[in-house]
Amino acid sequence: MADIFIRGTVQRFIRLVSTDEAQTLDMSADFPEPVDGIHIECEGHPVRIGGGMDGTVPTQGADGVGILLVPGQIFQMSSRGNLSRLQYISETAVTPGILQVAVIVEGYGHG
Repeated sequence: MADIFIRGTVQRFIRLVSTDEAQTLDMSADFPEPVDGIHIECEGHPVRIGGGMDGTVPTQGADGVGILLVPGQIFQMSSRGNLSRLQYISETAVTPGILQVAVIVEGYGHG
């Protein structure tokens, strides 16, 4: 297992559970202003992430669309605009994955 280094100040940790339908982040409840970025680690089962500028919705299965995160993989994202479009879904039907999210409120990507 690799060491994890998070730049910036962690405001809170959030546990998200994926389902068979694409979900978005609850920006009003989980992401206060200002948010500099998030650090996501996948646990349990694979999860797909999507939701770029073009509104791509992640899908399930062997031909699924989106970035595939497998347990132990880490995904980092900055910019509140990116976060508001981010969506996630279980890679396999009826097999929820868990995303552990660290919300970074200052200093992300600096230092």
